[in-house]
Amino acid sequence: MADMTAEDAFLKNMKDKADADAVQYEGGAEEKQTESSSDEEYDPAQAVLESFSPPPAQDNLLSLGAVNSTSYLQSHDHSSSTPANVTVTGLQDQAVGEDDGRSQSRSMSDSSSSSSPINIQTNNVPSKIDITTGFVAEGGVGVQTPSDGAGDTNEALSTSAITSPDPAASDAPENLHPQNDVSIDKLPVVLPNGVSKPVSESSAVLAESGPEGQATPVADSAPVNSNPEARETQASNTDLTQIAAGSAPPKARLPHDKIGILEDRTQEDPRGDMDAWLELISEYRKRNKIQEARNTYERFFLVFPAAAEQWVAYARMENDLNNLTAKENIFQRVLLNLPNLQLWSAYVDHIRRRNNIETDTTGNARQVITQAYAVALDNIGLDKDSGYLWQEYIQFLKSRPGNVGGSSWQEQQKMDQLRAAYQRAIKVPTQATQSLWKEYDQFEMGINKATGRTFLQKESPAYMTARGSFIELSNITRGLRRTTIAKLPPALGFDGDREYGEQLEIWKRWIQWEKDDHLILKEGTEEERKQWRTRVVFVYKQAVMDMRFWPELWYEAAEYCFQNDLDHDGNDFLTYGVQANPESCLLAFRRADRVELTTTNGDGDDGIVRRGAAVREPYDKVLDALYELITKTKARETQEIAKVEAQSAVNDEQVQNGNHGNEDDDDDDDADSNEKRKAAQIEAVKGVTAMQIRVLTKTITFVWIALMRAMRRVQGKGKINDKIGGSRQIFNDARKRGRLTHDIYVASAMI
Repeated sequence: MADMTAEDAFLKNMKDKADADAVQYEGGAEEKQTESSSDEEYDPAQAVLESFSPPPAQDNLLSLGAVNSTSYLQSHDHSSSTPANVTVTGLQDQAVGEDDGRSQSRSMSDSSSSSSPINIQTNNVPSKIDITTGFVAEGGVGVQTPSDGAGDTNEALSTSAITSPDPAASDAPENLHPQNDVSIDKLPVVLPNGVSKPVSESSAVLAESGPEGQATPVADSAPVNSNPEARETQASNTDLTQIAAGSAPPKARLPHDKIGILEDRTQEDPRGDMDAWLELISEYRKRNKIQEARNTYERFFLVFPAAAEQWVAYARMENDLNNLTAKENIFQRVLLNLPNLQLWSAYVDHIRRRNNIETDTTGNARQVITQAYAVALDNIGLDKDSGYLWQEYIQFLKSRPGNVGGSSWQEQQKMDQLRAAYQRAIKVPTQATQSLWKEYDQFEMGINKATGRTFLQKESPAYMTARGSFIELSNITRGLRRTTIAKLPPALGFDGDREYGEQLEIWKRWIQWEKDDHLILKEGTEEERKQWRTRVVFVYKQAVMDMRFWPELWYEAAEYCFQNDLDHDGNDFLTYGVQANPESCLLAFRRADRVELTTTNGDGDDGIVRRGAAVREPYDKVLDALYELITKTKARETQEIAKVEAQSAVNDEQVQNGNHGNEDDDDDDDADSNEKRKAAQIEAVKGVTAMQIRVLTKTITFVWIALMRAMRRVQGKGKINDKIGGSRQIFNDARKRGRLTHDIYVASAMI
């Protein structure tokens, strides 16, 4: 202890002071809380000394099988399994990192890298299409659990976590990892009677994993009660006042009310219960309730805007009703936002239907169809499965009047168009590359053998590369089930976990294959380098449509764009990634970091205020989402307890009716057993809810810390209720909103 530093001595004295004044603190907590809610300037360092409360005793939570945080919420391993019904939301070093005022890079760690429509446009793609004519207007998507004991909140105050002199040292405390943060909608719960059910029934929502049974002290805006159980009840009552009567369990639907049951399912779990959405739409269509089906589609697309397969189904429904105007409106809304082969094929089919080349005498219909094919191939022609679309386009060009090789200008134009189409198609690795090369060979040799050999010799290297690349790509993507109907990642160890992880790994292999430049474009001309970047971004777009709820992919896509001067695409990936995963700290922090790095304070206080508001926006959104998760968790807990009590009442009635007239004491034993079972089930629900709220509380705390440090960099310390509030205003706002651990007081004192 002789080598104890000044910081060590300060922290030791702080803990000793806290232990000695714990009882006194509890007695005067109400007065202190009132003072902390005032708008007067607050001294964080003094608050740490005077207001620090040691963590309450470790909760003896009921062991819930798969809910056990040390056995269930394990470190994520992509190669073996992947987190079920999980919305990934990662805590980054920036959230908890120490900021000592030094100018340093705030970009995210590479080790942490991981679909409102995906409004990400391919280069040189028009911004608007006239669907009726086809003409183009101008201007033309894992949980890592800390090691045992790392969750003890006292460790956050350790010297190694706070006073590390190494500037490169991680800012995060040991009990947090910059990994994907998670909101689990269907975490299984094993009740004491042995019945296992998913969290959609037991109402468990988890945003991050925490060590088993470890309690985290919470600094709420309400006065603190000296009784830990009373404090928890007090916090619960504060949240329940926001839930009001809406937390009561809904009335049970009659068994034959299929639509009502499906509507309830979509409202209870809109992101996780995909089957309910599809069954509901199908049920409305079978009953010929078209307007209800349309309304359901629109609600569905608010949750899954990148579900191209369902956009096609929606367009086909309008087509079956001969409502072509509505069908065209659908294409107008989504075509340029979703680079999906099935969607663009449906668009080309629609254009060919509306423009009959057999009855057209002016040639306009053929021109419209040709342009529709050109736009479609610009958007989707890079897809490895687009070979049939290239073949359709070439066959359409062949159907033009005139003979290839003729002397008239129309025949010469036909020849030029066919040659250009062939030369583009054979350079794209698709299933039709080899057959298209054979057709191109016959085409050139049929016109002139001498010039044909020249053209073939010139294009042969690109064709050979594309053919070999398609074989490699087919091997890499073997087993990939391409879909745009995104599903929440299954929880580790549960149904679908391994399959989801395998699909994720295939997407990552495909992306890496494109980055490795097997088509040899990166070292070529500027146009070829542009094509290489376009191909990588294209695959990222395909991946995020499928893995919409995996923030790591959105983050990696944005980082690639920023590194290759594709800032517009990168910002779009972050924006739509945050919309798809509002609880994702990873994406929110990176978006805020991007705003901070690409803006300046400008001249005067107004510029500082504007920049501060722009930087704060992503933090506020993720905080709103996390606070909403707590509210929903409390509401679901109330509903689950009501369900347990209702079922217990039914069981009591059955026991009484079954033992009517029986003089045995069996009815008393059954009643006692039923009461014990009810109490155990209620305790299980409360235990799960308490664990989730502790984890959410810790996550919220470190988001506030990250925001406080960001505002310190942008606006300085500032002053409470001043035009430039700075970090002090953030600290004051956090204390007013509540749901905090003691870590925010330590972080504020260290700024």
